[in-house]
Amino acid sequence: MPAKVFYEIPSIAAISDLLNARMALPYEPLVAFDSEGSDDRPTLFCIHPGFGHASEFERLVDHVGDLVRVVGLQCKGLTPGQARFKDFEDMVVTYLDRLGQVAPEGPVLLLGWSHGGVVAQEMAVRLSTLGRDVRLLTLLDTLAPGSDHYGAMTLEEWLRSVLAELGGMPAEAIEQLSGDDMMRQAVEVYAQLDVLDLGGPEASEAKRDQVEAAVRLAHHTRALIAVARPPVAYEGPTWLLRARDTRALEGDQAFGWSALCPALEVSDSPYGSFELMRAECTSDIGAALREKLLAALEEESVDGETAGSSLLQSVKTA
Repeated sequence: MPAKVFYEIPSIAAISDLLNARMALPYEPLVAFDSEGSDDRPTLFCIHPGFGHASEFERLVDHVGDLVRVVGLQCKGLTPGQARFKDFEDMVVTYLDRLGQVAPEGPVLLLGWSHGGVVAQEMAVRLSTLGRDVRLLTLLDTLAPGSDHYGAMTLEEWLRSVLAELGGMPAEAIEQLSGDDMMRQAVEVYAQLDVLDLGGPEASEAKRDQVEAAVRLAHHTRALIAVARPPVAYEGPTWLLRARDTRALEGDQAFGWSALCPALEVSDSPYGSFELMRAECTSDIGAALREKLLAALEEESVDGETAGSSLLQSVKTA
């Protein structure tokens, strides 16, 4: 970089931003987890939750890897200096392009966790319109777009809701905090929950910068959904798995998906929303997903195995 550039930039912060942008790693949305098994397996595309990371989906390989290739789609903006998606359309098109490169034909299997379920549903709509065979859309604890959950909020407004709902902080105490203080407190809350699955609260505390970056990215993703065009209904088979804490707060058993996913099936998990892909929980989640995949792929048996009943509880919706 020419030296004169540094004299033309007005501040140290601006220079830092420019250097980070120059050094940012190229963005690759796809995260492939396994290379074993038959090459003719269909691919299960797993879309990240709001915090952007897709690494936790690797734990599904042990449970469904013989049936499908498990790959993750991770968000843009995870590394320092890397630009974020400019809008919801940018995100959806990027993921669809990568999906088309990896699986240009054959059945499509989509799974989205939290905010990622909104992206997965939109992808299912567009793929179906193009004539692709979408066998199963799985929504892991995803609230439908248009709900109050996705109401437009500034970063500070969202942090206030995080501190109140997850941190249990009184409103009057929150109002005394500056924007920076609210972020520090929110990072503390999410670190204690170990939302990035870094190995526990202590490990999360040691990587506070990483947690803060994920918190900011989650707000950005939420904001993209809030202003996206109204969603279109997807008619194909859809499975919604509700987490324990989310369903306790939501009155609608279908989380707002009934009109958008008419072929919806709902099950309840005994785990919290941040726990669904934890190592100690994925045996149950993976077993339930395996049943759905067996049915979706019309497999009568795999080594004598047939789809049966899981430990998760099915829910009847109106």
